[in-house]
Amino acid sequence: VKNKTLRKSGKLGELFRSREASLLLVMVLLCAVIQWRSGGKFLSGTVISQLTQNYATNNWYQGAVNAFSMLGNAKAFANYKGKYLSWENSAEWRVGVSTISGDSLRVMNTTDDRFQIYSKLGYQVHKKWYISTYADFKTNLFPNFQKNSNRLNTTFLTPIRYTMGVGVDYKPIKGLNINISPATYKMVYANVVDPDYVNV
Repeated sequence: VKNKTLRKSGKLGELFRSREASLLLVMVLLCAVIQWRSGGKFLSGTVISQLTQNYATNNWYQGAVNAFSMLGNAKAFANYKGKYLSWENSAEWRVGVSTISGDSLRVMNTTDDRFQIYSKLGYQVHKKWYISTYADFKTNLFPNFQKNSNRLNTTFLTPIRYTMGVGVDYKPIKGLNINISPATYKMVYANVVDPDYVNV
């Protein structure tokens, strides 16, 4: 049923220009007002929002195009450090949209889209050495189209990249962490309904 829906949706570009584009704009603007509230000593977060407008006059002899772009980036951290046990957690969400020159199907498209969750658990066995295990989850939340085409490069939860590993951490100085994970597993999953429609 989903396969037929994708094939019959010839107005997918128009849908993105309206509902999807509006949702992207709202979420980018939300990045500018989200406040991460620290509930403990090891909680912290940052929010960055950026708007860019380029306008080229007819007098610009080298030639240029008008462009408008927005970028939002939100990060959050929740870390624990005990006598021997340490637990590091982070989450990041980035989304950016930009106008497209020469695209007849849509006005704007996503230029940056990443949702990532990272967690690492470590147990200190020596002053600077930890036995550790980590997990990393990355995916996309919004569709990204090829220029002048309804073919998707990425879409919601496609692809999903998941990595986990077991090994050791070496922390010689504060802020420097060297991870050695001889046992590592990586999975890439794509929720592809139509392989001819999604380019992943």
